[in-house]
Amino acid sequence: MNNRTNERRLGWKEFLLSLFMIVVVWATGDLLGIGSRSTGTPESEPAGVVRVLFTNPRAQGNSTNTGGLDEELVALTREVTQQVSNTGKTKRLHPMNAYERRLVHITVRERPELDSRSEGNGYLKRVRIFTKTK
Repeated sequence: MNNRTNERRLGWKEFLLSLFMIVVVWATGDLLGIGSRSTGTPESEPAGVVRVLFTNPRAQGNSTNTGGLDEELVALTREVTQQVSNTGKTKRLHPMNAYERRLVHITVRERPELDSRSEGNGYLKRVRIFTKTK
């Protein structure tokens, strides 16, 4: 008599679902930094491994955030707003993602005589800075 008569074989859908769940659990563990992986230095990582670091920009004392890049963008925006204010000519900035555009809009609000609008389609849009009409 065959001992496998009571065993149930997985169909291909169940197999794929099981495999998917294994990958999800594994990936979640890696993203959250839990699991059996040791935290080595970048030099000890195998070739092709990309380490992703998630940070909270609002966290106090967080030196790994994008504050430096944010400061550069704000400085560029202030320079452009000064030019627009002096010349009265509209300026368009380079294509930016939503977070960067928000920083620009907030910075432009510091100047009551200026306004800004996002233009374009898709993920990356340009910000137009112009003088308010009276």
